[in-house]
Amino acid sequence: MFTRDFRKPILAMAAMAVAGVLFLSMDVGMIVLSRWAESEVGAHPFKKEDWLRFLLSSRLDREPRAQMMLAGPSTVRENFRIEEFQAAFPDHAIFQGGLSQATIEDTLLSLRYIERTIGKSALPDIIVLGVSPRFLSGVPEERPFQRGVNLYSESYSLVRRGDDLKLVPKGLLKSLRARVKFLSDKQADRYRTALFATTYHWLGSSPGARELGEQIWRVGAPLFIAYDERNESARKFGLRDELGSQISPYKYEHLKPQNRQWVHERLIGAEVETWWAEVFVWDAKADSHASRRLAEFMTLVEENDIRLVVVNMPERAVARELYRTDYQDYLDLVMAEVDPSMFLDLREFLGPGDFFDAEHAVRHGSFKVTSEVIAFIQSRLGEGEGHYAQSAAGQ
Repeated sequence: MFTRDFRKPILAMAAMAVAGVLFLSMDVGMIVLSRWAESEVGAHPFKKEDWLRFLLSSRLDREPRAQMMLAGPSTVRENFRIEEFQAAFPDHAIFQGGLSQATIEDTLLSLRYIERTIGKSALPDIIVLGVSPRFLSGVPEERPFQRGVNLYSESYSLVRRGDDLKLVPKGLLKSLRARVKFLSDKQADRYRTALFATTYHWLGSSPGARELGEQIWRVGAPLFIAYDERNESARKFGLRDELGSQISPYKYEHLKPQNRQWVHERLIGAEVETWWAEVFVWDAKADSHASRRLAEFMTLVEENDIRLVVVNMPERAVARELYRTDYQDYLDLVMAEVDPSMFLDLREFLGPGDFFDAEHAVRHGSFKVTSEVIAFIQSRLGEGEGHYAQSAAGQ
């Protein structure tokens, strides 16, 4: 017979084993829920670290539908509304691939990352690429996508060799370290977004569910959201609308447009250090690296039979006035590689009140841009609904 003292460590070990099994089961369950939320509800985790979404295969695995990727810098994330693209192109799965501070090199590497980690079948059928002088100039040199891959990818590191970044396979130890770091640092954010998305989906399942949610919201809203004067308008929405905002990719849509002086000071570095000065003096004609990287991107697109639409992204007048080189040189660089019939120039499309800052649109501005881009794609590629109408939400 076991003595009481002998049974204690056995019971303790059994309790630890049960706790471990429960924790593992919950973790597996949350991973499954997260994948469902991302692929079926359209949840976008990592709102402040959009580059991490390329490490999630849930939004990239090949679906029965064709795929369309919205690619480029953060202006693509803010100015191209994914829900409007999905409504206009219901036969396509839309992937929001806009990346903070991205350059053409980052977009090219993100496609190669997809190709190597998932396979050629996961590459999009159509790419809508947003471009700007900063995007092609390679400024800034150190960018979040590189850091994100190096810290959290289980498969590859991005290593600079000469003037280029290369995808280098990680060894077993580095891969394990990246996996553990992702689980400890980032998985909670992903799980939280999944829970928001699940609630969002449930509230839309029936009028009764939505009414119950709104009753809870009226009582709990002050506790649910930390007050932020920049985002005051978000508090006017109901619970489902607020959850929809939480799981969306947009960071700036509900912020108030900043005045001209505020934008100008940040562009010239009056108060904070900025790399924008490098963009405004960038010489597109003399930059062989920019033309080479754009050519490499076009080669990947052509080799994989990807249809490409290129959009010159809107810029606020205060930014347009700061360029010290010939803007036409930048356009010539783009047009040397891109089919002119697939190029849409929206540089001067928006007014000052449509922007949050120099290039990111607020909500109503993003609907204007999206409507114009969708109409252009439909006229050029013959894709999507024949009579696309901008949703009432953007009116």
